[in-house]
Amino acid sequence: MTLAKARTMDKGGRAEQFLNHYLAGSGEPIHFSLRTLMEEDPGVRARIFGAVNAARAPLKNSKGENSRTAPILSPSSHPASSGIVDIPQTNFRNHDWQFATGSLNVNWQFIEEINRNGVIMMKVEVWTTNIYRWHPEDDRRTQCVHEAAANLQHPKQESYFPIDDRIHGSGMLPGMVTPNYSKKKTTNYKPAKDFLMVAKPEAVLIPKVAPPR
Repeated sequence: MTLAKARTMDKGGRAEQFLNHYLAGSGEPIHFSLRTLMEEDPGVRARIFGAVNAARAPLKNSKGENSRTAPILSPSSHPASSGIVDIPQTNFRNHDWQFATGSLNVNWQFIEEINRNGVIMMKVEVWTTNIYRWHPEDDRRTQCVHEAAANLQHPKQESYFPIDDRIHGSGMLPGMVTPNYSKKKTTNYKPAKDFLMVAKPEAVLIPKVAPPR
């Protein structure tokens, strides 16, 4: 895990912070900001913007008429006022965020439309919760890393027999030294633990895109 962290995670970044929290084993939730995630990751932002615009776009009936002026065919002909956007890891462009949260399901709730200097914006509330886990069962190139991380939830006890301090520096080879079996020492490692990642509801502005005619 130390090598994987050094090679793939930004030092002091969110991914390292989330991993360290997992390894510490408290299981306490970690809070993060979806608004900040959207500001820092253009891939996630585009995914949410596109999904909300698609859900809010007025549907058409079989004659091609705008459903807002045509008779209501069914309750589904209304623009959605809420929904869930799935964000797989392939949509992330910011690797620090990707390795911190993994894939997400983002809830959204439409609030209102506002005019910002001639641009129609949709005010939408977004939030999510997700469990931080390593999914060792998934088949991927880095599966061995995920399996190792998951195994840390059930660490094995480590025992060893110390060598007399007087031996160190004596020039004697390790195989020539007899350990002191009466002074067995045992190290118990704290189990890693999954935890909940929580992004509380926050209002964001999404540019309204006119649907194609």
